[in-house]
This record gives sequence, structure tokens and C-alpha cells, in this order.
Amino acid sequence: QKKNKEAEILKILSSIDDFVLGELGIDMPRGGAERVFQIWSDEIQTRLDPSYFRPIFKMLDKIFSTTKYNVKTLKNLSTKITSGSTPLSGGDAYTDKSDGVAFLRSGDINPDNEIDFDNLNYVKKEIHNKKLKGSQLEKGDLLIALIGATIGQVSVYNTNREANISQNLASVRLRDDVYPEYVKEFLLSKFGQMELDRIKRYAARANINLDEVGSLQVIYPSKDKQNKMVGKIRKIRAKAAELRQEAESIVAGAEKQIEQMILA
Repeated sequence: QKKNKEAEILKILSSIDDFVLGELGIDMPRGGAERVFQIWSDEIQTRLDPSYFRPIFKMLDKIFSTTKYNVKTLKNLSTKITSGSTPLSGGDAYTDKSDGVAFLRSGDINPDNEIDFDNLNYVKKEIHNKKLKGSQLEKGDLLIALIGATIGQVSVYNTNREANISQNLASVRLRDDVYPEYVKEFLLSKFGQMELDRIKRYAARANINLDEVGSLQVIYPSKDKQNKMVGKIRKIRAKAAELRQEAESIVAGAEKQIEQMILA
């Protein structure tokens, strides 16, 4: 039963992608992992790595140039893009939950905007207010993982609780005419993830820098359409969360029955 629920959850969540791309009229580029291709020297701007210029990625540019909706970079849609700094592990910058400020790392964010405040690191308030003053979070900030296993993960900080971020997270404070939830769903779509994949720098650990975050292009319709799209997606995610809870309850009930059988 749990496996059936999980399969249903995946199906429901995948419908978000189809919905976003369908509403924006995006046909996903198709192509293989080209091993050999060429570009002209005047096409090269700031990037020299070959992955950035793969033909399938260049198809993104065509879609951006032909869409009927507005297109702007995150830099032009935001008032602030920043990342934090991580104090030395085991240093005196850290404290406990009762006396500190939540400190988010890349693995602490998810598409459901849920933050497990019981399992975070906490920094002292003087660190939050001085050394990390520039990366203090506000409700509605868009969060993007810049490095590590969760690179490309996107979330929205959806609470008024004080918090800060490590250097592995980017915080994007958007203008009033753009819904953070909409931008999150756009970047989480197959199209948005392809765009994020394009700007990754492949080294020992793939990474994205803040300039590249600012260069990400976003197709954004009117605020009214953004609102309607976000409302539909929230209902889809709520249904998935409900099924997830049901799946967990099924397992918990089965474990309790087995325990009773053993003890009987």
C-alpha cells in the first residue's frame, strides 16, 4: 500500500511540470549528449567550458526569444542576490536552538518550502547580526542550492522566523511584481532545471556562482496568471503531502500490529 501511495505521489508531482510547461507554451528541447560540435568564436562571451555551448542548451535561447511572455534575468527581477558564509565547524559561532538563529545549508531546503527547525544548525545572534548581516533571510526569499548533492534545488523561505544561510545557498529577493512561488516552480520544471544544469561549473564538486544565478532567465506572465498557476500547484502539492502522510500512517500502523503480535 505504501509503494502504491508513493507511485501515486510521483505521478501527481510530475503533473506540476506538465502544467507549468503547458501554461507557458514551452516544448522541451530534444537532443542527445553531443560529444562533438562546434561554435564560432564570436559566440563565446564569458564561458569557455564546452558543456555550456552544447546544442541542446542553445535551444533554450531560441525558446526564450520566441515566447509570447516577458523574459528577464533573475538579476533584473530581484532587488538582492546574495549568499552567506559558513563559520568553522566546532567553532564558537554556533549555539543551540533556544539561544540562536537558524542557519540553513543546501540540504535543508526542499520544494515544499518545509524547514525542519529541530534539525538545523544555529548560530549566535551576534554572528547573525554582524558577520552574517548581509545574508539574513526574509519571508519570501527564493533559495537556490549552489553546490553539493542538492545543487539546483529551489525553495522559498516561507516563515517570519529569523534565519541565515551558508555559502552553499543563494538567496534571491524578488521584486513585488514577481511571485517567489512562481519563480520556484519555473526553476524546478524540466526547462528550469535544464537552464540550471547549463550554468553549472563542473569541477571536483559542481557549483554555481552568484553571477550565474543572476544570469538565469525567467519566463514570467502577468502577476494574475502567476497567481492562478501558483494556486493550482499548491493544491497539487497539498494532495501529494496528504498521500505522503497516509503512506506513513500505513507503515506506522503495520509496525504497531507486528509489535503486538510479537508481544502477544
